This record gives sequence, structure tokens and C-alpha cells, in this order.
Amino acid sequence: MHRLQIPLIAAAMIAAVSCSRTDSGTVEIIPYPNHVAVHSGSFTVAGAEFRCSPEIGTKERKVISEFAERLSAVSGITSEVTEGDKGDGLV
Repeated sequence: MHRLQIPLIAAAMIAAVSCSRTDSGTVEIIPYPNHVAVHSGSFTVAGAEFRCSPEIGTKERKVISEFAERLSAVSGITSEVTEGDKGDGLV
């Protein structure tokens, strides 16, 4: 058991040091883009209407509905999920 203590302590110290690093110039985006320019600013989330093809499956519709719910929670405006016709800007 004592043989494992030093490697475990060393691993914990390395993890603590790596977690404490902060670099305000990095952006955590996956997939990483070729170029990122960081600027100050803001944007407003205003909700959205999602029109789905009647041909999509229930799994896909559930994913779209969950995203609409999250968007509604952030914006405070209800984001609706409805069925649309072809050429109607479908998701």
C-alpha cells in the first residue's frame, strides 16, 4: 500500500496544478476552428420556431423538442416545435 502513496500523491499534485491554470486567450470549442478572434460584446436570445418534416422519426423530434425547451429556458420566450411542409424552412 505504501508503494502506491507516492505515485498517487504525485498524480494528485499534477492534476491540481493543471486544473489551476487559466488562460483567458484560449477558447474551448470542439471541433476547433482554424481562427478565433475574441471580442467583448453580447447577444440576445429571442426564442425560435422549429418546423419539422413530418417524415422525421420520434428520436429526432425529441432532440429538437429538448433543444427548443432549453432555448425557451434561456430566452424566456416559448420556442415552438411544429410540423411544416416541404420548402418551408424545415429542420
